[in-house]
Amino acid sequence: MKKFIVGFFVFSAVILFQVNLPAATVEVSVIDFQFQPNPVNINVGDSIVWKNNTALTPHTSTSGTGCSPDGKWNTGTITGGQSSQPIAFNSAGSFPYYCIFHCALFNMKGTVIVGGGTTTTTVPAGECMIMSVKSTVFPLRSGLLPKVRRIVITGMNSNWDRSTAVSIEDIPIVIPLRVQPTKIDALIVIPSTLFGRFTPGEKEVGVATGADLCTGTVEIQ
Repeated sequence: MKKFIVGFFVFSAVILFQVNLPAATVEVSVIDFQFQPNPVNINVGDSIVWKNNTALTPHTSTSGTGCSPDGKWNTGTITGGQSSQPIAFNSAGSFPYYCIFHCALFNMKGTVIVGGGTTTTTVPAGECMIMSVKSTVFPLRSGLLPKVRRIVITGMNSNWDRSTAVSIEDIPIVIPLRVQPTKIDALIVIPSTLFGRFTPGEKEVGVATGADLCTGTVEIQ
């Protein structure tokens, strides 16, 4: 069995000092069945606008977990080419959300991480490190048809739990199957390359638990 190991650069935010930051409006793109960027990081007082860049498919941004709303916000239906009304975030924390139409079928979910309006710096990589990503059976390759692959993400000094969110650039479906403090078993669906829907290459990966984020890259051929 071939194993594919990918190195990661890891970042985590720590507070240095308090500053007054002007409120901003951040745009999250909705492309096919994924939110980009995901997670999205903003400051307290900032707003987010979701823009649907998929021509024929309607989407929503609805707060909640497990495809169930929690009542914090709901943009309503965003048709192709349109943008939602701004949603303001006035308290710090991690806020999960999903698309009502595509949560169950495509696991279309996202996370908003709201910081406290402070400056940040990186901490030593040894405090949180993703050691490897392994394809357990088949190689991470795309083709004319979508491909389901099982991967294992292994960390060191990480503290992952069931609230941890995993995202991979251009991969709309990432389903964590089992989450342990230093190991995540997940299923991914590599989209079809037909009609240019997926471009092989280096993809950004994020593993977020609350405000702690580990990031890196993975090569998908």
